[in-house]
Amino acid sequence: MHSVGMRINKKLLATIAIPVLIGGWALFRPELIFVNKTVDEKLPVSAASTQTLSQLAVGSFTSQAHETKGTAEIVRIGDKTYLQLKNFSTSNGPDVRVYLTSGGNPGKESLSLGSLKGNIGTQNYELPKTYDPTTHQAVSIWCERFAVGFGLAALKQSDQAQSMASPSVQSVSYSASLVSKTEVTFGKTAGDSRFKGSAALLEENGKRWAEVRFDKFAAGHELRLVKKETLAAGEFPKVDFVPLTAPKKDGSRQVSRTPLDKKIDLWLYRSIGILDSKTKKVVGWIHLRSEQENKKSSSILTLV
Repeated sequence: MHSVGMRINKKLLATIAIPVLIGGWALFRPELIFVNKTVDEKLPVSAASTQTLSQLAVGSFTSQAHETKGTAEIVRIGDKTYLQLKNFSTSNGPDVRVYLTSGGNPGKESLSLGSLKGNIGTQNYELPKTYDPTTHQAVSIWCERFAVGFGLAALKQSDQAQSMASPSVQSVSYSASLVSKTEVTFGKTAGDSRFKGSAALLEENGKRWAEVRFDKFAAGHELRLVKKETLAAGEFPKVDFVPLTAPKKDGSRQVSRTPLDKKIDLWLYRSIGILDSKTKKVVGWIHLRSEQENKKSSSILTLV
Protein backbone atom coordinates (compact mmCIF):
# COMPACT_ATOMS: atom_id res chain seq x y z
CA MET A 1 0.00 0.00 0.00
CA HIS A 2 2.82 2.34 0.83
CA SER A 3 4.45 1.85 -2.60
CA VAL A 4 1.11 2.47 -4.30
CA GLY A 5 0.76 5.71 -2.38
CA MET A 6 4.26 6.76 -3.38
CA ARG A 7 3.46 6.11 -7.05
CA ILE A 8 0.27 8.18 -6.77
CA ASN A 9 2.14 11.03 -5.10
CA LYS A 10 4.80 10.99 -7.83
CA LYS A 11 2.12 11.09 -10.52
CA LEU A 12 0.39 13.96 -8.73
CA LEU A 13 3.68 15.84 -8.41
CA ALA A 14 4.42 15.32 -12.11
CA THR A 15 0.90 16.47 -13.01
CA ILE A 16 1.49 19.70 -11.08
CA ALA A 17 5.12 20.23 -11.97
CA ILE A 18 4.92 19.81 -15.77
CA PRO A 19 2.41 22.61 -16.46
CA VAL A 20 4.14 24.86 -13.93
CA LEU A 21 7.51 24.33 -15.61
CA ILE A 22 6.01 24.82 -19.06
CA GLY A 23 4.40 28.03 -17.83
CA GLY A 24 7.74 29.12 -16.40
CA TRP A 25 9.47 28.45 -19.72
CA ALA A 26 6.88 30.52 -21.56
CA LEU A 27 7.18 33.24 -18.95
CA PHE A 28 10.96 33.47 -19.13
CA ARG A 29 11.32 33.20 -22.93
CA PRO A 30 8.83 35.72 -24.32
CA GLU A 31 10.83 36.16 -27.53
CA LEU A 32 9.85 32.61 -28.54
CA ILE A 33 6.09 33.09 -28.28
CA PHE A 34 5.51 36.66 -29.45
CA VAL A 35 5.59 37.96 -33.01
CA ASN A 36 6.13 41.45 -34.34
CA LYS A 37 3.20 43.85 -34.28
CA THR A 38 3.40 46.79 -36.69
CA VAL A 39 1.32 49.96 -36.36
CA ASP A 40 1.12 53.14 -38.45
CA GLU A 41 -0.91 55.83 -36.69
CA LYS A 42 -1.43 59.38 -37.88
CA LEU A 43 -1.80 62.36 -35.61
CA PRO A 44 -5.39 63.71 -35.53
CA VAL A 45 -4.71 66.72 -37.73
CA SER A 46 -5.28 67.29 -41.44
CA ALA A 47 -4.44 69.91 -44.04
CA ALA A 48 -8.04 71.15 -43.87
CA SER A 49 -7.94 71.53 -40.09
CA THR A 50 -7.66 74.96 -38.48
CA GLN A 51 -5.60 73.42 -35.68
CA THR A 52 -1.82 73.75 -35.88
CA LEU A 53 0.73 71.17 -34.83
CA SER A 54 3.59 72.29 -32.60
CA GLN A 55 6.58 70.12 -31.72
CA LEU A 56 7.56 70.79 -28.12
CA ALA A 57 10.31 68.27 -27.43
CA VAL A 58 12.17 65.45 -29.15
CA GLY A 59 14.60 62.69 -28.22
CA SER A 60 16.26 59.58 -29.69
CA PHE A 61 15.98 56.12 -28.14
CA THR A 62 18.96 54.25 -26.73
CA SER A 63 18.76 50.50 -26.30
CA GLN A 64 18.51 48.68 -22.99
CA ALA A 65 17.57 44.97 -22.80
CA HIS A 66 16.58 44.97 -26.48
CA GLU A 67 17.75 46.98 -29.46
CA THR A 68 15.41 49.97 -29.61
CA LYS A 69 15.43 52.63 -32.35
CA GLY A 70 13.47 55.70 -33.31
CA THR A 71 12.50 59.07 -31.92
CA ALA A 72 10.06 60.26 -29.29
CA GLU A 73 8.31 63.59 -29.85
CA ILE A 74 5.99 65.63 -27.66
CA VAL A 75 3.56 67.51 -29.92
CA ARG A 76 0.58 69.77 -29.30
CA ILE A 77 -2.50 69.98 -31.49
CA GLY A 78 -5.02 72.57 -30.36
CA ASP A 79 -5.57 71.98 -26.65
CA LYS A 80 -4.27 68.40 -26.65
CA THR A 81 -0.75 67.05 -26.24
CA TYR A 82 0.59 63.75 -27.58
CA LEU A 83 3.64 61.56 -27.38
CA GLN A 84 4.50 60.25 -30.84
CA LEU A 85 6.96 57.42 -31.42
CA LYS A 86 8.36 57.73 -34.97
CA ASN A 87 10.43 55.27 -37.01
CA PHE A 88 10.17 53.16 -33.89
CA SER A 89 11.25 49.56 -33.41
CA THR A 90 12.01 47.29 -30.48
CA SER A 91 11.46 43.65 -29.56
CA ASN A 92 8.06 42.34 -28.59
CA GLY A 93 7.41 40.93 -25.16
CA PRO A 94 4.87 40.43 -22.39
CA ASP A 95 3.23 43.47 -20.81
CA VAL A 96 5.43 46.16 -22.39
CA ARG A 97 4.31 49.68 -21.46
CA VAL A 98 5.12 53.29 -22.24
CA TYR A 99 6.08 55.68 -19.45
CA LEU A 100 7.13 59.30 -19.16
CA THR A 101 9.80 59.57 -16.46
CA SER A 102 12.15 62.12 -14.95
CA GLY A 103 15.07 60.62 -16.83
CA GLY A 104 15.47 57.01 -15.69
CA ASN A 105 13.37 53.91 -15.23
CA PRO A 106 9.74 54.30 -14.07
CA GLY A 107 9.27 55.46 -10.48
CA LYS A 108 6.73 57.23 -8.29
CA GLU A 109 6.87 60.41 -10.35
CA SER A 110 6.36 58.58 -13.66
CA LEU A 111 3.32 58.83 -15.88
CA SER A 112 1.97 55.62 -17.44
CA LEU A 113 0.60 55.97 -20.98
CA GLY A 114 -0.57 52.36 -21.19
CA SER A 115 0.55 49.34 -23.17
CA LEU A 116 2.88 49.66 -26.16
CA LYS A 117 0.61 49.55 -29.24
CA GLY A 118 3.17 47.83 -31.45
CA ASN A 119 6.85 47.03 -31.32
CA ILE A 120 7.33 48.45 -34.83
CA GLY A 121 5.99 51.63 -36.38
CA THR A 122 4.66 55.11 -35.69
CA GLN A 123 2.19 55.40 -32.79
CA ASN A 124 0.57 58.11 -30.68
CA TYR A 125 -0.34 58.43 -27.01
CA GLU A 126 -2.53 61.28 -25.79
CA LEU A 127 -1.08 62.81 -22.64
CA PRO A 128 -3.37 63.35 -19.65
CA LYS A 129 -3.76 66.63 -17.79
CA THR A 130 -1.29 65.35 -15.18
CA TYR A 131 1.52 65.59 -17.74
CA ASP A 132 4.19 67.96 -16.41
CA PRO A 133 7.00 68.87 -18.86
CA THR A 134 9.25 69.96 -15.99
CA THR A 135 9.05 66.45 -14.48
CA HIS A 136 8.33 64.09 -17.38
CA GLN A 137 11.48 64.56 -19.43
CA ALA A 138 12.20 61.05 -20.74
CA VAL A 139 10.32 58.18 -22.39
CA SER A 140 10.77 54.63 -21.11
CA ILE A 141 9.69 51.48 -22.95
CA TRP A 142 9.34 49.17 -19.97
CA CYS A 143 8.57 45.45 -19.59
CA GLU A 144 6.35 45.28 -16.53
CA ARG A 145 6.57 41.51 -16.13
CA PHE A 146 10.36 41.36 -15.94
CA ALA A 147 10.94 44.87 -14.53
CA VAL A 148 13.44 45.68 -17.27
CA GLY A 149 13.74 48.52 -19.75
CA PHE A 150 13.68 47.90 -23.49
CA GLY A 151 14.64 51.45 -24.50
CA LEU A 152 14.95 54.98 -23.12
CA ALA A 153 14.83 58.44 -24.74
CA ALA A 154 15.79 61.72 -23.06
CA LEU A 155 13.67 64.64 -24.29
CA LYS A 156 15.08 68.01 -25.29
CA GLN A 157 13.21 71.16 -26.25
CA SER A 158 12.81 71.22 -30.00
CA ASP A 159 14.09 74.02 -32.24
CA GLN A 160 10.49 74.72 -33.24
CA ALA A 161 9.42 75.23 -29.62
CA GLN A 162 12.37 77.56 -28.99
CA SER A 163 11.59 79.70 -32.05
CA MET A 164 7.91 79.93 -31.13
CA ALA A 165 8.48 80.85 -27.49
CA SER A 166 7.41 84.34 -26.54
CA PRO A 167 10.12 86.46 -24.87
CA SER A 168 7.69 87.10 -22.02
CA VAL A 169 7.09 83.38 -21.45
CA GLN A 170 9.76 81.23 -19.87
CA SER A 171 10.34 78.06 -21.88
CA VAL A 172 10.53 74.64 -20.26
CA SER A 173 14.06 73.52 -19.46
CA TYR A 174 14.51 69.92 -20.59
CA SER A 175 17.57 68.63 -18.81
CA ALA A 176 16.88 64.94 -18.30
CA SER A 177 19.90 62.71 -17.96
CA LEU A 178 19.39 59.03 -18.63
CA VAL A 179 19.88 56.60 -15.80
CA SER A 180 23.66 56.18 -15.45
CA LYS A 181 23.82 52.44 -14.85
CA THR A 182 21.29 49.62 -15.24
CA GLU A 183 21.82 45.89 -14.77
CA VAL A 184 19.79 44.19 -17.50
CA THR A 185 20.65 40.63 -16.44
CA PHE A 186 23.10 39.14 -13.96
CA GLY A 187 24.24 35.86 -12.42
CA LYS A 188 26.91 33.93 -10.49
CA THR A 189 29.51 31.36 -11.54
CA ALA A 190 28.72 27.63 -11.55
CA GLY A 191 30.63 24.52 -12.58
CA ASP A 192 34.38 24.29 -11.93
CA SER A 193 35.27 25.34 -8.37
CA ARG A 194 38.39 27.14 -9.65
CA PHE A 195 36.10 30.00 -10.65
CA LYS A 196 34.11 32.17 -8.27
CA GLY A 197 32.47 35.44 -9.19
CA SER A 198 29.54 37.18 -10.85
CA ALA A 199 28.60 38.87 -14.11
CA ALA A 200 26.12 41.41 -15.45
CA LEU A 201 25.06 42.89 -18.77
CA LEU A 202 24.95 46.64 -18.25
CA GLU A 203 23.55 49.82 -19.80
CA GLU A 204 25.73 52.68 -18.67
CA ASN A 205 25.73 56.25 -20.00
CA GLY A 206 24.20 55.16 -23.29
CA LYS A 207 26.69 52.32 -23.79
CA ARG A 208 26.51 48.55 -23.27
CA TRP A 209 28.92 46.35 -21.38
CA ALA A 210 29.44 42.77 -20.30
CA GLU A 211 31.14 42.91 -16.92
CA VAL A 212 32.51 39.86 -15.09
CA ARG A 213 34.13 40.07 -11.65
CA PHE A 214 36.09 37.10 -10.30
CA ASP A 215 37.26 36.42 -6.76
CA LYS A 216 38.86 33.24 -8.19
CA PHE A 217 39.92 32.77 -11.80
CA ALA A 218 42.26 30.04 -13.07
CA ALA A 219 44.70 31.08 -15.78
CA GLY A 220 44.46 29.55 -19.26
CA HIS A 221 40.74 30.12 -19.75
CA GLU A 222 38.61 32.44 -21.88
CA LEU A 223 35.14 33.96 -21.65
CA ARG A 224 32.31 33.97 -24.19
CA LEU A 225 28.90 35.66 -24.04
CA VAL A 226 26.62 33.00 -25.51
CA LYS A 227 23.27 33.17 -27.31
CA LYS A 228 21.86 30.25 -25.33
CA GLU A 229 19.58 29.79 -22.34
CA THR A 230 21.86 27.40 -20.40
CA LEU A 231 25.34 25.90 -20.58
CA ALA A 232 26.90 22.75 -19.14
CA ALA A 233 30.37 21.24 -18.90
CA GLY A 234 31.67 19.71 -22.11
CA GLU A 235 31.68 20.64 -25.80
CA PHE A 236 30.91 24.25 -26.64
CA PRO A 237 27.53 24.41 -28.47
CA LYS A 238 27.23 25.60 -32.05
CA VAL A 239 25.55 28.92 -31.29
CA ASP A 240 26.32 32.62 -31.72
CA PHE A 241 28.70 34.10 -29.17
CA VAL A 242 30.68 37.25 -28.43
CA PRO A 243 34.27 36.82 -27.13
CA LEU A 244 34.84 38.76 -23.92
CA THR A 245 38.09 40.43 -22.90
CA ALA A 246 40.44 38.54 -20.60
CA PRO A 247 40.12 39.37 -16.90
CA LYS A 248 42.65 41.81 -15.47
CA LYS A 249 43.72 42.44 -11.91
CA ASP A 250 41.61 45.11 -10.18
CA GLY A 251 42.46 45.23 -6.49
CA SER A 252 41.63 41.86 -4.94
CA ARG A 253 39.57 40.80 -7.97
CA GLN A 254 40.04 40.04 -11.63
CA VAL A 255 37.66 41.98 -13.87
CA SER A 256 36.60 41.61 -17.50
CA ARG A 257 34.68 44.51 -19.06
CA THR A 258 33.74 44.27 -22.74
CA PRO A 259 31.79 46.85 -24.80
CA LEU A 260 28.80 45.36 -26.66
CA ASP A 261 27.29 46.36 -29.98
CA LYS A 262 23.92 48.11 -29.75
CA LYS A 263 22.56 45.68 -32.35
CA ILE A 264 22.91 42.75 -29.94
CA ASP A 265 19.63 41.77 -28.29
CA LEU A 266 20.81 41.34 -24.71
CA TRP A 267 17.74 39.28 -23.84
CA LEU A 268 18.86 36.48 -26.17
CA TYR A 269 22.42 36.23 -24.84
CA ARG A 270 21.62 34.38 -21.65
CA SER A 271 24.90 32.74 -20.62
CA ILE A 272 28.62 33.35 -20.24
CA GLY A 273 30.84 30.35 -20.86
CA ILE A 274 34.22 29.80 -19.20
CA LEU A 275 36.28 27.75 -21.66
CA ASP A 276 39.61 25.98 -21.49
CA SER A 277 41.76 27.96 -23.94
CA LYS A 278 43.36 24.80 -25.38
CA THR A 279 40.45 22.36 -25.67
CA LYS A 280 37.72 25.03 -26.11
CA LYS A 281 35.51 22.99 -23.81
CA VAL A 282 33.15 24.55 -21.27
CA VAL A 283 34.34 24.12 -17.68
CA GLY A 284 32.24 26.78 -15.98
CA TRP A 285 29.37 29.10 -16.77
CA ILE A 286 27.24 32.02 -15.61
CA HIS A 287 23.53 32.03 -16.45
CA LEU A 288 22.21 35.57 -16.87
CA ARG A 289 18.72 36.51 -15.68
CA SER A 290 16.85 39.70 -14.79
CA GLU A 291 15.99 40.49 -11.18
CA GLN A 292 12.34 39.72 -11.82
CA GLU A 293 13.17 36.37 -13.44
CA ASN A 294 15.31 35.32 -10.51
CA LYS A 295 12.47 36.09 -8.12
CA LYS A 296 9.86 34.23 -10.17
CA SER A 297 12.05 31.20 -10.89
CA SER A 298 12.63 30.83 -7.14
CA SER A 299 8.88 30.90 -6.58
CA ILE A 300 8.32 28.21 -9.21
CA LEU A 301 11.01 25.94 -7.76
CA THR A 302 9.52 26.38 -4.29
CA LEU A 303 6.07 25.43 -5.62
CA VAL A 304 7.39 22.35 -7.44
